Formats: sequence, C-alpha cells, structure tokens
Amino acid sequence: MYKLCTTDAYTFNFKIYCGKKEDISEHGHTVDVTVKLMESLLNEGRSLYTDNFYASVKLAEYLLQNDTYLCGTLRSNRKGNAKDVCKKNLKKGEMYAMENANGVRVYKSLDKRPVIMLSTLPQIMDELVTTGKKNRKEEDIKKPQCIIDYNNAKKSADISDQMSSY
Repeated sequence: MYKLCTTDAYTFNFKIYCGKKEDISEHGHTVDVTVKLMESLLNEGRSLYTDNFYASVKLAEYLLQNDTYLCGTLRSNRKGNAKDVCKKNLKKGEMYAMENANGVRVYKSLDKRPVIMLSTLPQIMDELVTTGKKNRKEEDIKKPQCIIDYNNAKKSADISDQMSSY
C-alpha cells in the first residue's frame, strides 16, 4: 500500500499496489505513484517528505514545475543523481551539497553513517544545526536542517502506519 500522510498522522490518500502495470509513464513507477497520490495537492506550494523509495531528481523537478517542494532521503544509485555528491568521501560531521540548474539540491553528510538527502525546499538547508542533544562527550550533536525536518515529518507516517496496524 502506498500512503500519503499529513503531519498530524492522518492518512490523506492511499493507493493499493495490484501488481505490475503496463501503462507506466517515462518518469517511472515511483514518480507515477507519488503524482497520483499528490494530484489534488499540486500547485499549492506544499512540501512533501519521502523516503528513498520515492525520492529522485526526476520527481523533484516534476513537483517543482507544479509548485510543490520535495525533501527526502535518496538512494545513492538512483538514476539522475549528482554523482559527485554521492561518491564524495567525508569525515564525521562533514557535509557536501550541490544544486542543479532547476533548483534541486542533493546533500551528503556523515554522522554514524553516510546519509544522502534531496531537497527543493526554498529554505537554505545546507548548514549543520544543533539538534538539542549531546553525545557521550557532552558535545552538541549537529545535523543538516533537512535531516531534522525529514525526521520530524517521517514520525507522522510511522504513527499512521502504527494506527493502521491496529
């Protein structure tokens, strides 16, 4: 089941996967599913947070053309990714980002493990901010703002999944 949730954990829209279809567009299955779920919400300046199954540069560009922003984790081997960012070797606490001509930014940061994020949100999110938590050495834990925002949005989908399971 594919689900679109609000930040209040309300399931706004869903689509049941019924097997492979023949009428997939040139954008691909995940873009088609996302656009179908978001159909009534496009062109309203909304923000969509997705996990790495859905997020792609192609989806981000399509949504931007329809006045909708995207932020989410990104698979390193996804077609159309910024290869320079995905292959960049980083030290703990470092971050590297690039933006294409269409306004799609790809970030890579290293905390416990590498995380690749994609964002079209208009806010500048390529700086490390304190999370309010401390590590074992009592040092402030810093993360990119896009990861903090993504984690907060992801909680809603998790709660919606939990409520659905009951």
